[in-house]
Formats: sequence, structure tokens, C-alpha cells
Amino acid sequence: MAAGGSQALAQPNQGIEPLTIRRRGTGLRGYDPDRASPGFTLFSGEGNTAYLIDLRGEVVHTWQMPHPDGGAYLTEQGRLFYSGQIPNDSYVGRRPYMSGSALEMDWNGKMLGR
Repeated sequence: MAAGGSQALAQPNQGIEPLTIRRRGTGLRGYDPDRASPGFTLFSGEGNTAYLIDLRGEVVHTWQMPHPDGGAYLTEQGRLFYSGQIPNDSYVGRRPYMSGSALEMDWNGKMLGR
């Protein structure tokens, strides 16, 4: 524990904290370069932003999407393809799994198709 009762985040090359309760929370909680697979992680949470992060948890790139994200992946051309949620007043339109648009964006955020 760090001073003041808060937990310190894991630093590179320190390995992974063995106690899972100490690894809980948001942000990079542990990094072991000898056990990590090379690459990036693409994710989006609540809202209209998709994030591409590196192994250290640093944001490499973001995309601002016109609709909340329902699922996204990067194509072989480096474009973001995602299904956007278009809410409406119907019963189905208010469900969390509802989608409605399929969009593709280039690296600079330009929409390529709807």
C-alpha cells in the first residue's frame, strides 16, 4: 500500500501482483513483458469513443463515433469497423444489445460507409 492507504499501480518489470484483490480497479494493473503477447487492444466503453492501447496501457489512438458502440474491430487495412447503436422509442430500440448501423472509419476518423 502506498502512503495514505491507496494502492500503488504496478510498474513495468515488477511482475504481476499475486493477490487479485490488489489488482482490481481500472487502468493498467500489471505488466509482465515476458508473458505478454505483442500487439494492441481495441475497446470502447460507455459513450462514443473507441480506444486503441498498447501493452503498457497507453492510448495509441482514438476514434469518435457518431453512435454509441455496439462492437468494433480493426480491419486488415487499419480501419475501424463497428456496429453503432441507434436508440429509438420502441421496446427493442431501448435494449442494450440493439444495433442499427454498420460503419467503417479510416485512421483519421473519416466515415467511409454506412
